[in-house]
Amino acid sequence: MQLEDIAAIQKAEEEAWEQLQKSILYYQGRPVGTVAAVDESVDSLNYDQCFVRDFASSALLFLIKGQTDIVRNFLEETLKLQPKITNWMLINPDKVSCQLVLKWYLMMEKSI
Repeated sequence: MQLEDIAAIQKAEEEAWEQLQKSILYYQGRPVGTVAAVDESVDSLNYDQCFVRDFASSALLFLIKGQTDIVRNFLEETLKLQPKITNWMLINPDKVSCQLVLKWYLMMEKSI
């Protein structure tokens, strides 16, 4: 590999990292993810939102770079969005819309 090629790769990596830094979303002053896309030429309804599938690759880069706060914050906020298992759900499992979550919860309870 030529010296110019290495310099071009390093420059591209620096530019990509800058774009990733600009895409960080903040919630209550904490970095919690990255926007789905940064493309001002396209008007999309959800480009300004963070999706698990899109953040996974960004999370790996943040971990490699030692920026663990954003990944931890993302996981904490995502877990808060998960449905909570209530006593009513356990008593009325046939009326629960999130059957998979309830089945998983019941399996975990049996294994403990």
